[in-house]
Amino acid sequence: MATCDNLVRRHVLNTSPETDCIFCHSQMEDLEHILFLCEKTGEIWNAFLRWIGKSSALHHNAKEHFLAFIGLGNKAETRFLTGLWISIVWSIWKERNNCIFKQGVWNKDKLVLEIKMKLWCWKMIFKLEAPVLDLQAWLSLEGILS
Repeated sequence: MATCDNLVRRHVLNTSPETDCIFCHSQMEDLEHILFLCEKTGEIWNAFLRWIGKSSALHHNAKEHFLAFIGLGNKAETRFLTGLWISIVWSIWKERNNCIFKQGVWNKDKLVLEIKMKLWCWKMIFKLEAPVLDLQAWLSLEGILS
């Protein structure tokens, strides 16, 4: 992925404040930071852990993070948790690109809503195992897998 650390390593960019994480500005952007370590994206992961009624200390490596996340549920919930993980990662990456290329502004609540809406659509299309709720309950309920 074209994260700032990769672009600096390939001499496409020079290290500068522009290579810092677009969300927290505390360190150089790399994949693990932007998706899993950044305090801002950590808020997203914590919001969704609460939403599914689980708690966990998740890994910082993408593969280990994914395996730990889908391991939070039982076998029947694996597809739902996989879809949720993919939706969160994809949405964070899209938000990162929006902030960099379109001068977007980080908005946690908007991002959480977008992820829930995306997952609602995927749930219907792919018949993911999840509680059958109306959309309003889906958006507001916490602990949906508890």
